[in-house]
Amino acid sequence: MVLAGFAIAFVLAGQNLLPDHYSFDEVKIQGVAQGTQSYAHDPSFQRVGEIYRYVGLADRPLLAGLLGFVAFAVALSVGSQFTALGDRFSLYLVMLMCGCVILGAVYLGRFSKDIFVLLVVVYPLLATRRHMAKGEVAVMAALMAYAAIFRTYWWMVVAVYALIRVASIVFKVRPTLTSLAVMLVGFVIAAVWLFPLFLGVEVEHFREQVNLMDVRADTGSRIDPIVPGDNFVADVANLLLVEVNLQFPVVLAIGGGLLYVGVAGFLTALWVGFYRAALTTSGRRGVEPGFDRAVALCLAFVLVQGIFEPDYGSAVRHLAPLLPLLLYVVTTRHRDVEFGRRRTRRHVRMRDSHGRSPSGRH
Repeated sequence: MVLAGFAIAFVLAGQNLLPDHYSFDEVKIQGVAQGTQSYAHDPSFQRVGEIYRYVGLADRPLLAGLLGFVAFAVALSVGSQFTALGDRFSLYLVMLMCGCVILGAVYLGRFSKDIFVLLVVVYPLLATRRHMAKGEVAVMAALMAYAAIFRTYWWMVVAVYALIRVASIVFKVRPTLTSLAVMLVGFVIAAVWLFPLFLGVEVEHFREQVNLMDVRADTGSRIDPIVPGDNFVADVANLLLVEVNLQFPVVLAIGGGLLYVGVAGFLTALWVGFYRAALTTSGRRGVEPGFDRAVALCLAFVLVQGIFEPDYGSAVRHLAPLLPLLLYVVTTRHRDVEFGRRRTRRHVRMRDSHGRSPSGRH
């Protein structure tokens, strides 16, 4: 609660402590909302700006930021399930919660395109997490709505998410180290092979175009090829390295300052918890259906991110609205462990109240 209070104060202060490059998108969106700029060539900015104008927030950036952060905080509260964690609410979970709150304040406490990922995609998933068929329909509809209205590359997220869910529901594929590795390598090889065939460009094309047109100063987080060469093997290797570094940002930590080391440490801790939960909790009896959907969506999103993100800063900004889902996955495992411990303690008390079990007699 104290951290949330500081985050709200940070949002209301206008985030003046942040460098200018954090507000480039905000300036564009507010310009569209106020009618002083137009981005017909970029429908995403145009539509988001028009929505802010329609709801009367064009000239109220602080209110827009406050509403955005409150929406994020509500989703984070629901996703974290902190009231059901009992004594499993460890220092590790507190650290993750703090990191999520800080990133939510920085990236969603302002005019933002990413707030609509939260409203259109994350809210429906969390709202239907206890429902099977209803939840599947709600999440697919939400994903397609977001792709159609805001960002067309999310159609790839829809496709990858659908493939993961089909593999899970129809073929009973559960997250294991082998299945996750096959999914990653298979996605990368398919992307490198299919992009030239269907889109006429190499898989690195969209990232390179954004970086070429980017007028912002290089902040040291740009994603550049690591493996030299212009061939299939080099493209596969580079995309694999990007996919891994988006989740475990070794390159960012090595090449950046103390801030980047902190962000890299947080992301590593978060994704380690995510994969640990996915490997140990998916498919277990009593786990909410929404758990597997959240795992599938987070995996689908980060895989597609690897193709389009121009820099690690943009990657973190785009990941911010999905932090409630990542935390939901992590805390579901901890809640499941706590439930098991309580059930064991209750069984022991019942056994003791009826005397020693037959196996304990001499």
